[in-house]
Amino acid sequence: MVKTNYNKKLTDSFLEWHDNVDKKNKVIGQARRIEFLENPVLIRRSCHVWLKNSKGEYWFQKRSKNKDIQPLHWSCAAAGYVKAGADSERQILAEAKRELKEELGIDINFKFKKILYHQSKNTSSMFIYVFVGDYNGPFAINAEEVEKIKAFEINGIWRLYQDKKIKLTEPTITDLKYFFKKAK
Repeated sequence: MVKTNYNKKLTDSFLEWHDNVDKKNKVIGQARRIEFLENPVLIRRSCHVWLKNSKGEYWFQKRSKNKDIQPLHWSCAAAGYVKAGADSERQILAEAKRELKEELGIDINFKFKKILYHQSKNTSSMFIYVFVGDYNGPFAINAEEVEKIKAFEINGIWRLYQDKKIKLTEPTITDLKYFFKKAK
């Protein structure tokens, strides 16, 4: 079995519980965060919040050096794993709002967009609940979680990634591929 690459100095507790789901996104049990990190066969849920400003740019956060998975990589505005027991769309929306408040210090409304499947040996496999909303700022970033936040034109950040000028988290790449496919 290949273990997920992760930083043992982290901002999230290894003891946090998440639902383990099957490939149809049905809960089949629960496991601690460390178990997902060490066993890429396990699948969990995450929520990604995409925020667009009035210029049509999307907010991206650069993850702090303290993150356990892919530190100093760019991600959507806010993202996190869904805690165990949050099984309904309403509960997962509440988890997304919790992540947004925890990472960026804001409490706003946004809408559910899509569920994407992301399979990885580096970040653990997951079902990503994608949410979208509009926001111009300001932010009160949590420096333990986020190094900085910056607005990018979506094609511009993709070019920076392809030119190897920035690193994106793997799940963010999955999201962007969905957005680009939808735009065609």
